[in-house]
Formats: sequence, C-alpha cells, structure tokens
Amino acid sequence: MKKNRLFEITVIIAVIVFSFIACRNDLDWDPTQGSLKFRLNDKETAYTVAGFVGSPTSIEIPSSVNGLPVIAIGDINGFSAHPQGLRNCSSLISIKIPNSITSIGFAAFAGCSSLTSITIPNSVTYIGDDAFSGCSSLTSITIPSRVTYIGDGAFADCTINITVDPSNTNFKVQDRILYSATAILYIPNISGAVTIPYGITSIGDSAFYGQVGLSSITIPNSVTSIGGWAFSACISLSSITIPNSVTSIGDAALWGCEALTSVTFEGLIIEHDYLLGDLSEKYIAGGIGTYTREAGGHVWTKQ
Repeated sequence: MKKNRLFEITVIIAVIVFSFIACRNDLDWDPTQGSLKFRLNDKETAYTVAGFVGSPTSIEIPSSVNGLPVIAIGDINGFSAHPQGLRNCSSLISIKIPNSITSIGFAAFAGCSSLTSITIPNSVTYIGDDAFSGCSSLTSITIPSRVTYIGDGAFADCTINITVDPSNTNFKVQDRILYSATAILYIPNISGAVTIPYGITSIGDSAFYGQVGLSSITIPNSVTSIGGWAFSACISLSSITIPNSVTSIGDAALWGCEALTSVTFEGLIIEHDYLLGDLSEKYIAGGIGTYTREAGGHVWTKQ
C-alpha cells in the first residue's frame, strides 16, 4: 500500500515537472510581430525590441508580446544575445514607445537617419551609449523625469535641441549643452562664448572638437582633467585659461586652434602631452603663467 502511494506521488511530481518544462519550452524566444523582432530576456520574464523587418517608416511598439511585457529597446543587461534594437533602420521616420519601456539600450536607434520625432515616455530610466548617434534628422528631444543614466555618445553626430523635464535633477541644459552632475554629455554646433558650470570634473576626449564657432570658453575650478583633442580644430578660439584645479591635459588638446594667441596656466599640470607648437616645452620650462604667440605661429613666449 505504501509502495503504491509512493509510486503515485512520484508520478504526480514527474507530470508537474514535465508540464512546467513543456510550458517554458513553448515560450517563443524570438517572435516577430508586424515589422518588429523581439527577444526574450534570460529570465524569461520580458521582451526587448531586437530588430526590424523590411523598411518601416512608422512603428508602434506594443506594450506586451505573448502575455509578457516589452521593457526595452535593444541591448541591455539581462539579454545575452545582444539584440540590435532599431539600429540602422534608415527608413524610420516616427515611432511610438509605450510606457512599459524602461530602457533604451546600446545604439538602439543609431543610424536612424530619417527619424524626425520621438517622445521618450516617463517610464524610461536608462538611455545607453550611442543610443541616438547618427540620428541626423532628429531636431529635438526631451529627457523625461525618471532618467538617471545617459551613456557616452548618446546623441553623437546629431544636431538636436535637448530639453530636460524640470523635475529631473540628474541633468541640465546650459547654453544648449547637456550636462550631468559631473560630466558633459552632448554639445551641439555652438557659436560665441561658453561657460561650463561649476561641478563638472572633466572635459572628455574630443568634447569640443571642431566647434568652429566657439570664440571663448570659461572652465571652472571643479574641472580636474581635459581629454585628448578636447578643443582641437576650434579655429575661432582666441584665448583659454586652464584653472589650477586641472592636473592633466590629454594629447593635442589644443591642436588646430589657429586663432589661439593666449593660454594661461593657473596651476601645475602633472600630466600633459603635445599642446600646440612649442607650448608644452615652454610650459615645462616656465610653469604657471600666461603664454602668447602670433596668430598661426609656432613659438610661444611667457609674459
């Protein structure tokens, strides 16, 4: 009697386990719906937009697929297959994103060169590296209130007017430049003078590269590093003061600044490479002070 009962229990458990496995195997890992491809996450609890079919001009992302929420566009943590999102969908003009989306992943819209409008819902908290890079037709975008992370190059190769929801204290726009609390995130084509706000700690590699309309720059004492090529090819920049908080300047940070005739170092730069002409050599020899040259010349003189 006990053996029969034990056998019955064993059979029941086996049926339950088999049913569970069969149910999980019924999940579609890579479904396609309309012009969109989706990918199931590793935990099998949600989908991301993984790709597209054909040459869609307008897309509406559904909030759920096969009864599971669609929580992301493109590649984010939790999706081991590295889904592409809508990368290089050059035909795409407009898109509607549901409130189920919390993350816009790495390069999710990169190369969507025809995209003219997009509204990021308030549900989004994460915008990945290169997310909108190369969206050359996109003219404006608003960062919603709950976004806490914007990756490097998120708006690279764009000419775009960015605004930030007033209730979002993680980011701000000043002189059309997008900042986080400590870093410069996006610089449009600018002209005239720029004042970097206090609190920014670094000016990244190539940050102002090729900003031909930049005539003057004010760097606050909070900045500790200036990246390589940071101001290269800023052909209208005539003078610059490096505050005493800066301890490192990357290679060729001032290369191609043809109009630059005055550079003031207020402190000692521990690490620096080639600057412009013989400025590096003169600074090593002369230290703190103002150095000048004739426009376009190669010889700098300490004043």
